[in-house]
Amino acid sequence: LEEGEYCHCYANAGLCEKKMVEREDNIFELTRKFSIDETVSFKGDKLEQPKVTEEVVAVQDIGYFFVTNKRLIYASEKQASALPLENVSGIEFDGANIITFNTKDEGSVIFKYPDDAAEVLVIIVKRIMEEYANERKEEKQMSFDRANPKGFNNINNFCNSSHLFFLLLNKKYPIHFLS
Repeated sequence: LEEGEYCHCYANAGLCEKKMVEREDNIFELTRKFSIDETVSFKGDKLEQPKVTEEVVAVQDIGYFFVTNKRLIYASEKQASALPLENVSGIEFDGANIITFNTKDEGSVIFKYPDDAAEVLVIIVKRIMEEYANERKEEKQMSFDRANPKGFNNINNFCNSSHLFFLLLNKKYPIHFLS
């Protein structure tokens, strides 16, 4: 783990991918010939079975899924990968055991978990992502406060200062309203 990073929880997981699978529908072929009497007979023609294409989630690899305060980490004997929390744009849960992490740049990453772990992991990851977003906001505010002299980080304090008239007359320093 990186400096300042700690693990909240981990679980067994299967790294998955969505695949399009073609399968045959279950319709029986009629190939028999039969007759009831000399006047009535029936010959069944061969029916082609229609093929149905469907999207399935297939497990590619089995490993461990770690949730830290900065990243989502997957590790197995074959591969290891990490997804920074800042790149996660959303989480989808199928209600059973599959969680899809939508990313800002890479599309989505899908994991399958034991039934009892999936729902708990969704709750934990959502809370950690909220905490991570709040920490980023606090860091931005702290860097803003450091960049601006004391008393000038609030537009009301700035407007009440005695330097406002001078700055407006000189037009040397533009005033930017912060939201």
